[in-house]
Amino acid sequence: MSLALALALALAVMWLVGPVGAAQASCVPLDQRPSSPHVFTGVVVSTSLGGRVAVVRTDAGEEVVVRGTTVSADNEMTSADRAYVVGGRYEFHPYNARSPFEDNACSLTVLLGTATIDMSNDVVFGTTHLDAGAVALASAAGVFVVGAGVVLAVRNVRRRRPRRERPEVS
Repeated sequence: MSLALALALALAVMWLVGPVGAAQASCVPLDQRPSSPHVFTGVVVSTSLGGRVAVVRTDAGEEVVVRGTTVSADNEMTSADRAYVVGGRYEFHPYNARSPFEDNACSLTVLLGTATIDMSNDVVFGTTHLDAGAVALASAAGVFVVGAGVVLAVRNVRRRRPRRERPEVS
């Protein structure tokens, strides 16, 4: 197999496979999830940890923290993580009774819409969101790196094989 053929095969496999989608949490079906006794509504004023930890101003005027993940590092994730949108108005269905509230993608928490946030109160705003384009680009880059590794491995194996001697033509 020539190097060009191996490269073409690797590119064809990458094109057929395409980018890999995000893992989905294995939650109980929506209509079978229990309602939380600690329901409240509020607007997300800032986020951290990739949008998975939110500072929320509740409709009662309190400022609380809602954790949509059980991890504490930016480079860790679970399939049940929930990300929040700054300015998003949510009905929260947390698992516990006080801040920091515990939440995840398996709760009944729902985004009700977006709100206008008053920037004059010096609240620090910042969030990180993974959009579909960034995920697709990262997936394609990963597949390309794996494909290039396969091509190089095939090339190295071919180089180690003893070459057949061709009969001389007189």
